[in-house]
Amino acid sequence: GERHAAVDRAALGGVTLASTTLPFADRSNATVLATALGLPDGVLTSDAAGSQRAATSALAAALAAGAAPGAKPALVVGADRRLAK
Repeated sequence: GERHAAVDRAALGGVTLASTTLPFADRSNATVLATALGLPDGVLTSDAAGSQRAATSALAAALAAGAAPGAKPALVVGADRRLAK
């Protein structure tokens, strides 16, 4: 398989958490994720929700932003809690 270089956590410029089932409606879910990962306090966080394409949209936005000169790496996480029948 393809091998990817590790990214230093302190080098991350942002974290986006994309989901249609985010646990908190009134606080930043991505901030909870960044704290759990031990990321620096200054990392930008953002939630992406509202449609089943939230993760795809978040990934496309991160890839576009990453193409800019001097851009820092970003982490995009997609997660859902599907409801059983």
